[in-house]
Order: sequence, then C-alpha cells, then structure tokens
Amino acid sequence: MPAVLLVLLLVSGSVSALEPETVSVVGRVEINPKNAAAARDQALRVALLEAALEVAWRIVPPEVMLWEGERIREAFEAEAGGFVMTYRVTGPVGARPSPEIPDRQEFVLGLSATVDVARVRERLRSLGVLREGKDRASFVLRVRQPVAGAAVSPAPLTAFAHELTRRLQVAGLVAVDPALRAAGPGYSKSTLELARVLGADLAIDVSARWQPRDSQASIPGGLAEVRVQARRTQDGSEVALSRFDAPAYHGDPDEAFARALEAVQPQVAENLILQLERNWRVLAQESGPVQIRLVNATTMLQVEAVQETLRGALGAQEASLVTLGPWAAEITVRGPLSPGALQDRLVASVFDGFRLHPIEVSQSRVELRVERLPGTAHEPTVPVSGRR
Repeated sequence: MPAVLLVLLLVSGSVSALEPETVSVVGRVEINPKNAAAARDQALRVALLEAALEVAWRIVPPEVMLWEGERIREAFEAEAGGFVMTYRVTGPVGARPSPEIPDRQEFVLGLSATVDVARVRERLRSLGVLREGKDRASFVLRVRQPVAGAAVSPAPLTAFAHELTRRLQVAGLVAVDPALRAAGPGYSKSTLELARVLGADLAIDVSARWQPRDSQASIPGGLAEVRVQARRTQDGSEVALSRFDAPAYHGDPDEAFARALEAVQPQVAENLILQLERNWRVLAQESGPVQIRLVNATTMLQVEAVQETLRGALGAQEASLVTLGPWAAEITVRGPLSPGALQDRLVASVFDGFRLHPIEVSQSRVELRVERLPGTAHEPTVPVSGRR
C-alpha cells in the first residue's frame, strides 16, 4: 500500500504569529456566602487558566511539568485571560454538589477555548522551562502501512499522521510542507531523502501494521503494531526509536485498526517528543547561521519586507543583509528555524506586492525567487552596492 504523506495547510506568517489551539476545559469554584454573587465570574477565570495550562502541558515535557507545574500555574494565574483568543460556553453551567464534598455546592462552567500557543510558549521560555533557539527542529513526517500487514483502509493512518503532527507542533517542532516540491502520496523517495530535499532537520518514519486475530475467534479484532524512527538529515543518525502495540476489537477491521491507533497515539507522541527533547538539544549545538538568497529582487522594499518577517513572525534573532547586487540579495539569518522551515514559512507568507517561490534549499542555504504580483506598479531596480 502506498505511503500516506501528510500535506499541511499553512497560515501566512507575515501578518501574525498567532498559533491557535482549541481545548475543552471546565472551571470549578466552591460556592460560599462571600462569593455567591461572583461565582460565575470566578469559574470563568479558572476555566481560562485551565485552558492555558492545558496547552502548557502539551508543550512542556512531563518530567519538567512534574517539578515546575506549581510555578507555572502561579505565573499563569494572573495573566491566563491574555493567552485565550476566543471562547464559548459548550459544557455544564451552574451550581451542583461538589464531587469531593457532597454537602457543599460548587459552580461549574464548561468552555471551548482557543489559546494562542505562541504566547504560551513564549511565557514558558521566560520562566526557563522550555528549550530555546535551534532546539526547535523542523521535520517531515511519513506514515505508512508495511506490505507484511493485513490490508486496511488508509484513512486511520491519515488521521493518525495529522494528530501526531499536531502534537509535535504544539511541542515546538516545525512541520515542513512536502507540497513545496509537489511530493504527493506516491512520492517514491525515502522520507530521509525527501527531508533532505526540503531542508528539514528530521525525517520521521512511522510504520503502522494491523495484525488480525484468528478468523475463527469468537470476538473479531487484532493488534496494531506501531514503529517510529526519527533520523537527522545531516548524517542519517537516529534521534528517536520506539515501538508500541495496541489491541482493539470490532467486526470491521478498519474500525478496529482506527480504534487501536487512537488508543496508542498519545504514547507514541509523548515518547517521540521526550526522545527528541533529550537528544536534539545536544545535536543542535552544531547548527550555524542560514544564508537566504533572494533572486529577482527589484527593490529594497522587498528585501526589507523579508527581513521584517524573519525578525517578527519567524522569530529570528538576526536577519542581516550581507550582499546586495542587481536582481539579488543575501541575508544571514540566526534563529529557531531550520533552512527547510524558513523556506516553508517564507513561501507561505503574504507580502505587499510580491510573493516568494522556492528554488533550492540545503542544510545551510535557502534560495527563493521574488515574483511580483499581477497588478502591482513597477518599481526601480535594486542598485549595485556590493557588501555591507
């Protein structure tokens, strides 16, 4: 069966650095004579705090949260509302007996809240509990079903790939879009080769095989076997390796396979994130600056717009113009994104009067072509000025 290759829809990064994530939470406060009139407002504040903490739990490794959880809660308590972009009431609302102490009442308020992950991540960095800089690796993810397994629908694999990618992104990693090289589901190259072509830091291969029970068994079902391997594109060395099994029972093999993958997915994601957290931090020390070459640049306004996007939405600590010549410019970039991720985000960004098209990417260099949008006025060309 052909591999299922995840193609991500990207949000333009030059307008906003928001990273929305929707979570469902419940705010609870005990009702007493002093807060009876304000119980609803207090429950709302608690729910907003829980929403921000839910996202923090997905970003911070479990062992860090074990020791730093209380400090994070205290830091978030005063500013929880600032992390939440929108919310709506979707759960229980009103007074009810407390589950812990039945003779007491509590006010509950259930919300669906959209949290700005970027802002939560930045606050966690300021608290010193989240990795920085080049530790934010970029990746290409491929999920496939090996030939040796029983043939089942690819739909569960696609859902599994989307959820695994989402969790990796929430943890701070950057997904690189294979569509930049028109690599569809039937792309024949290995994941490692594809990741190298796209300039990603990591190639993540996930193999999910379905092993059905004996056809004579009274209860139909089987076992899902999931193997994960993450390799560094620079030299092919392993960064993460794991295997998980999950049983599931249903008369429809596709439904049983989907249930098994859903059950094992949190373990796969947490283990992969933990291994990458521990191993990539050391390997990333070798990373240097990235050179971005803009071909067909016709005005300094175009070059400055790219620099502004790099420093703003893409979080670069440095975006220095080092070479400016006729129809071309080179920018040195130091920041949290790999060459592949920089290419991915710049191509997806919206600029005034032009867009960027990918030409080539390597482990230290990105080449992009500036394309003027139809209907925009012609502007003077960039003067030759040599090195700066």
